[in-house]
Amino acid sequence: LQIASPNQITQELYDIERIEVLKGPQGALYGRNAIGGAINIITRQPTNEYEHFLRVTAANGFDIKVQGGSSGPIVEDKLLYRIAGSYQDFDGVINNVTLDKDVDFLEDKNVRGRLLFLPTDNLTFDLRLSYSKFDGGASWYIPLPDSQSNNTRIPVEANVLGTGDRELQEYALKIDYDAGFATFTSISAYSSTEETFFEDLDWLAAPGLAAGQALDVEAISQEFRVTSASDQRLRWMFGAYYIETDRLIDTELFLDLDGSYAPIANPVDDGKGKAIAGFGQLSYDVTDTLEATVALRYDRDKRRQTSLTLDITSEESFSAWQPKFSLAYKATEDTLIYATVGRGFRSGGFNQGTSAFDPLYDAETNWNYEFGFKTSWLANRLQVNGALFWTDFKNQHVFLLDATTVAQGIVNIDKTRIKGVELEVRARPLPGLDLFAAAGLMDAKIRDFDGTGLYDGNQSPLTNEWSYSMGAQYAHELGNGYALVTRVDYNAKGDLVWHVDNADRQKSHHIVDARISLESGDTWRVTAFAKNLFNTRYTEEFFAREFIGTATDIRWPNTPRRYGVEISTRF
Repeated sequence: LQIASPNQITQELYDIERIEVLKGPQGALYGRNAIGGAINIITRQPTNEYEHFLRVTAANGFDIKVQGGSSGPIVEDKLLYRIAGSYQDFDGVINNVTLDKDVDFLEDKNVRGRLLFLPTDNLTFDLRLSYSKFDGGASWYIPLPDSQSNNTRIPVEANVLGTGDRELQEYALKIDYDAGFATFTSISAYSSTEETFFEDLDWLAAPGLAAGQALDVEAISQEFRVTSASDQRLRWMFGAYYIETDRLIDTELFLDLDGSYAPIANPVDDGKGKAIAGFGQLSYDVTDTLEATVALRYDRDKRRQTSLTLDITSEESFSAWQPKFSLAYKATEDTLIYATVGRGFRSGGFNQGTSAFDPLYDAETNWNYEFGFKTSWLANRLQVNGALFWTDFKNQHVFLLDATTVAQGIVNIDKTRIKGVELEVRARPLPGLDLFAAAGLMDAKIRDFDGTGLYDGNQSPLTNEWSYSMGAQYAHELGNGYALVTRVDYNAKGDLVWHVDNADRQKSHHIVDARISLESGDTWRVTAFAKNLFNTRYTEEFFAREFIGTATDIRWPNTPRRYGVEISTRF
C-alpha cells in the first residue's frame, strides 16, 4: 500500500517487522513519486500459532505509551488474524513562556487489523485495516532577529496556543494467486486523511495574526502485477497502477484581537487527480556471477484544481518515462560490486490559489548514477559497504511557507547537481559486541535557479554537507537465560543552508542516544533509555522573513532530552 498524501507519513510505528531504506529512483518496483528512494515499512504478518505482546513506556513530560497486539489462527492453516494498537498521552516538554503551557502535548490513538485467508495452497487474500486519531499541539515556531538562525536561547512565546488534529483511515485488500510459472497480484486500497489546525501566525507574545486550516484527502487505488518465479535465470515482473485523489483545503486568516478573531481571508481549493502508470522489470543472470537488470516505468498524472474562492479551474497533466539499468557482479562469495543508472519522476501540481506562489509548479525529474560495493570478511564478522553517486535534478521541488496568506507552496529550481560518497562498516570483534559506523559526504549545488543567473553556484537547500554516525552494542550474558544489553549511538550532521540565497545556515550538531536493557530471551525486557542525552539544541526547520513575508525569521526547535523506562513482554 502506497501512501496517498504526505500528511500520512508521521504515524506511530508499532508492530513492525523491519524497515527497508532504498536509495535512488525506485519507481519500477516501489511506485509513484519514488524519485530519490523509497522507505518500505513491513508490518508483522499474522501467525499460525498464538502470540501476543505488550509494551509500556513511561518518560519525562508525563508521557505514557501503551502498545500491544495479538496474532494467531481463527481456523488453523486457513484463516489467520493479527491486531495491534498503540496509545500515547504526553503533556509535552517545550514550554511557551507567554502562556506558561507546554506546546508539544499530544494524545495519539492507533489500531491496525489484518486477516490472512488461505483457501488453497496457491491463493491468498490479505485484508488490512488501520485507523489513527491524533490530537495535540501545533505550530510552535519561534521568532528570531535577522541573521540568528542558530540562536537557540529564545523560547516559544506566541500568545495563541496552536492545536491540531488528524484522523487517518486506510483499507487494503491484496490477492495473490500462484500459478507456478508466475504469481498474479491485485492490490485495492482506500485511504482518508482529515486534518485541521489553528495557530498563531506571527508567533509573537502580542496579538497579531492567527490562522486555521482544514484538509481533507481521499484516495482510491488499484494495482495489478505479475511476477515470475524467482528460481530461474530470467526473472521478470510487470504491472499497472491507477490512483484517484480528491483533496479539499480550506484556509482562513484571522486578525487576532486578543481572544477574539476577525476573519480577513479565506482561500478554499478543491483539487482532484487521476494518475495511471505501467511498469516492468527484467533481471537476467548473464553468468553465475553477473546479473543484469532493466526496468521501465511510465507515469501520467492529470491534476485539476478549482479555487472555490475565485471560481477559477485549472488543469494540467504531467508524464515521464523512467528507465533504470543496473549490473551486479559477485566477485567472490563475500564481495558484490554494482553499478546503476536510473531516472526518477515526481509529479507537478498546483499551489493553493493565492498570490504568494506561482499557481503551477512543474514536475521534478532526475538522473541518478551510482557505483558501489558490499563486502563481508572474517566469516561475516566484518561488513564494509560503500557507494559513489551523482544526481542531476531538473525542476527540483522546494517547499516554502507564506505566512501572510497561510499558503504552503512549492517552487522549482531549474537545475541542481548532487555528488556524494557513503561508507558503512559493521563489525563483531568479540561475542556479544557489535560495532557500527557510517559516514557520508555530499556536494549539492544549484546549477541554474531560474535562467537569470540568480543563486547559481549556491548550495542546494536542506542538504547536509556531511554526516556520520557510530555506535556500539554489548550483550553480557548473566546466566539462566538473562542478559544485560547496553547500546550507545552517536549521530552528527554537518552544515546546511535553509534557502537558495544561502544567507542562513544551520551549524553542525551532534546527538547521543543511550539505552540499557535487562532481558530474558524473547520473553520480557526492561529498558532505561535517553534520547538526545546531552540535551543538544538545534533548529529542525527555519524560514527567513524574506521568503515567508513575516516581520521576523522563524525557527522550529528540536525535541529536548527525553528519558524514560520501557517494559515489554511476549507470550
